[in-house]
Amino acid sequence: MINYRRAVLDDAESIAKLHLASWRETYTGLLPDQLIASKTVAERAAAWRRILLTDCTSSEPHHRVFLATQEGALLGFGSYGRQRDHEITARGFTGEFSAIYILRRAQRRGIGRKLMTLMAAKLLHEGFHSASLLVLRDNRAACEFYEHIGGAALSERNEERGDLTLTEVIYGWSDLRQLASPKSPEEKP
Repeated sequence: MINYRRAVLDDAESIAKLHLASWRETYTGLLPDQLIASKTVAERAAAWRRILLTDCTSSEPHHRVFLATQEGALLGFGSYGRQRDHEITARGFTGEFSAIYILRRAQRRGIGRKLMTLMAAKLLHEGFHSASLLVLRDNRAACEFYEHIGGAALSERNEERGDLTLTEVIYGWSDLRQLASPKSPEEKP
């Protein structure tokens, strides 16, 4: 059985380890090896501690994190909150799905959909009616997943990282009520 819960500060290192493992599984071959190898658990754990500390101490809808676990093992996580990109906010997408990572061995079991459903419901509860996310255009599996769960490709943009140019697709959900519904597109009402 897969369990879902809000992350707490003590989860930072586990999230960091999963984040890096999933990053390596997903981006090997899509990003330069040295960029992938440059990420460390200590660096990511420190970043997740900052995020989780803000989450635990603030009533503002900054970035919150949900975990998917099975028998105590972390399988995936998703984070969401207020849109950080002013240009995307100006387009009417005030919420943001800032991260979703599922270990490859746990994919295709409904975990990503469930995390997206939970995050959409929480965004709605916190007063956000729309949300977006960014995904690397070359990550076709992720793009197909977002399209399958109702995300509309709004546009593409380039992000410069030193000598590297990454092309990202902006996906949006203009009505989070559709995503927050626990029914899959195949289910009848």
